[in-house]
Amino acid sequence: MEKEKADAYIDFMEEKQMKFHMIGIGGISMSALAKILIKYRFVVTGTDAEENDNVKELEKMGIDFVQGHCPCFVQEADVIVYSGAIANDDPDLMLAREMKKTILSRAQLLGLICKGYKTIAICGSHGKSTTSALIAKMLNDCGVKASMHLGGISKDFGSNLFLTDGQWMVTEACEYKESFLSLYPDIIVVTNEKPDHLDYFKKSENYFFAYQKFARNLQKGGSVIVNCDDKMSKSLDCSQKFGISVMGEGDLTAKNLRLKNGKPKFEVWCGCKRLGTIKSPMFGKFNAYNIMSALAVGLKLNLPFKRMKKSIEKFKGLKRREEFVCMCNGGMVYHDYAHHPDEINAIISTFNRLPHKKLYVVFQPHTYSRTQFFMAEFAESFDLADKVYLLPIYPAREQEISGVSSQVLAGKIVEHGKEAEVLDDFQSACEKMISTISKNDILLILGAGDIEKLAEMLKKYEERK
Repeated sequence: MEKEKADAYIDFMEEKQMKFHMIGIGGISMSALAKILIKYRFVVTGTDAEENDNVKELEKMGIDFVQGHCPCFVQEADVIVYSGAIANDDPDLMLAREMKKTILSRAQLLGLICKGYKTIAICGSHGKSTTSALIAKMLNDCGVKASMHLGGISKDFGSNLFLTDGQWMVTEACEYKESFLSLYPDIIVVTNEKPDHLDYFKKSENYFFAYQKFARNLQKGGSVIVNCDDKMSKSLDCSQKFGISVMGEGDLTAKNLRLKNGKPKFEVWCGCKRLGTIKSPMFGKFNAYNIMSALAVGLKLNLPFKRMKKSIEKFKGLKRREEFVCMCNGGMVYHDYAHHPDEINAIISTFNRLPHKKLYVVFQPHTYSRTQFFMAEFAESFDLADKVYLLPIYPAREQEISGVSSQVLAGKIVEHGKEAEVLDDFQSACEKMISTISKNDILLILGAGDIEKLAEMLKKYEERK
């Protein structure tokens, strides 16, 4: 659908005063899409399992919300939108089918909205949110009006959504259930491809093939920016590839990389031309890849390096990404969204380079299937921590799987030569951390579930002292 047709369809829905009901509205992407619908002046209602901060923000914007299920909302709505976390047998979704309502997945609604823009879609196993936020900030700082749809909260924009009247949209493109196939981007960024979501894909080959299918959605004259240091990303069959590299050679290459206080500094070369030096505002060598991907997008849009450099070096980052929470008993507490073995290994390795006495980790495993598929990899990912504390598995969309638990994972970690302990809940975890952390220690709170509650509890403890 061309921009004019997409705009016309949205105008038609607006003219008909269509009502939207969103099942799973508290999700980070769903809540951003709800804000867009509100911007278009649609009536929006929503349900979710709990009233989180995203929902509270939407309620302030005027949406009606019910915790749990609400058949009345379904009956009154013209369009039903559901998130990927919603089961097929969800009562509200089943009612919508029975009533022959127009039903859109989260991905389909995002795809419809993005057809009204020139789209930059960032996909990959790791780094999507950071790279998306970085690109959106950089474009706007360089005078290119770009809207942003994000799977996290940008500290620069103070939100998971930023809307402009420009022609560009920067969005995360989620691979789960092949959601990104609803997008037809002008620029695709592939940060990396590491098998994940095997509850859906079943095999690694299926996971990789989904990216190949997505690359075929590229608009004519577009570009696919790939990570040449990642075997599967580099192997994408696409004639419009532009490669970035940090460890080897690409069309755009980082050279002479060194870490200063845990933050990378490197030279940027485009072919044989040295563009300049970048100092990352973020910890970790892995963020050099995110920066290089952003620079590649900017070069494709003919942005000057000096302006991109200035913007990148002032990037504030995202909530729940290397986020400093507080000091606790003289130790430093950080919170990160890491929930895949590769991400856990990367974040622990990064903070292990900083001066510290002990490095502790509290981890909340995310989904039973991911814990089951990567049990051995999880056990190895904590090698550089002094001790690991595990909370019960956050189920998200899943039912419990027999024989898969934090207790089992703790046993595997111990077999691998590390201390591990399972804690029952956030209260016991908070008490344990308060009694454990001392001066010059580092505590990493990791996970993609609701483990930010522990970070908030520790912060409140420090504020009360």
